[in-house]
Amino acid sequence: MNQELIEQVYQVIKSAVKEKGRPPSHQEIADACFISKGSVGTYLTHLERQGRIYREPNVARGIQLIEEESEQTSEHLPTL
Repeated sequence: MNQELIEQVYQVIKSAVKEKGRPPSHQEIADACFISKGSVGTYLTHLERQGRIYREPNVARGIQLIEEESEQTSEHLPTL
């Protein structure tokens, strides 16, 4: 599996969440990365196995960034 494409898919997701407040559709990911819509799921599976995203089954745009959640959580922790 092409790690550069996996990273590119991740960056598309991260950018969409930051700019639009929601994850991109599979078609938007495919268009941005110049890959087929059918192969998007394969790249998302790799990102999920790497622990970088979580996919909500049977939910449109059901992609959550795991690293983003942990960064947001750590921002709200009191400093000692």
